[in-house]
Amino acid sequence: MNKPKLCVAGASGLVGSNIVKAALAAGYDVHGTMRDATDETKRPWLMALPGAAERLTLHSAEAETGAGFDAALSGADAVFIACFPPIYRGRDGTPARELDAQRGFDEIVRPVRDGCLNVLAAAERQGVRTVVLCSSTSSTNPPVPVAVKTEANAVSDPDQQMADGKFTSAEKIVMERAAAEFCAAHAMRLAILLPTMMLGPVVLPQHLDGDSMALPTGLLAGRKRHERVPAGSISLSHV
Repeated sequence: MNKPKLCVAGASGLVGSNIVKAALAAGYDVHGTMRDATDETKRPWLMALPGAAERLTLHSAEAETGAGFDAALSGADAVFIACFPPIYRGRDGTPARELDAQRGFDEIVRPVRDGCLNVLAAAERQGVRTVVLCSSTSSTNPPVPVAVKTEANAVSDPDQQMADGKFTSAEKIVMERAAAEFCAAHAMRLAILLPTMMLGPVVLPQHLDGDSMALPTGLLAGRKRHERVPAGSISLSHV
């Protein structure tokens, strides 16, 4: 009997690498995708995971075009899409909130939507019918706050988010809606996970310098996050 096979799109990311680690520990054969599967700053850390030598294959794949995903998805029982972290800046480094409506859509929102659809199209071609999509709680912020959030009432309005310059948040709900429509049209089962800020053990040491882990590492290094203690809260998810 063949072992179940999982494809992890974004295997070298904070979330994706932890999924690879957990999937190997659970006995899966894993096909992971990276922009460059030969990158020696990332590949060795993944291949050093228990079970990786026997059951992990890394593929180079580009979400912008979908190139490389067919090979990674061939024979997979499911795909975990974790290759779309939040985009906080435009192509020239301009903060997302400072972009105009056209640039915000073209440089922040559209690439994530189209990239996700490219991965899904490859999955459909390869007969993969189960999809787990890692999104964000930024898609659960309705224009009018609600006392108790549910799946029915806590849904972001992408047009309002973009009108408010919240392109980084809008990218998630736009991606989710496009994925839901695609999967419904092609009889694919879709589960969407909505984590908040992700913290926890890292597989690749460079994740300690990433956007999420910058919070605890900055505190340990003595860097101040606020001049005054804020009167608010922050949501965290353990990887």
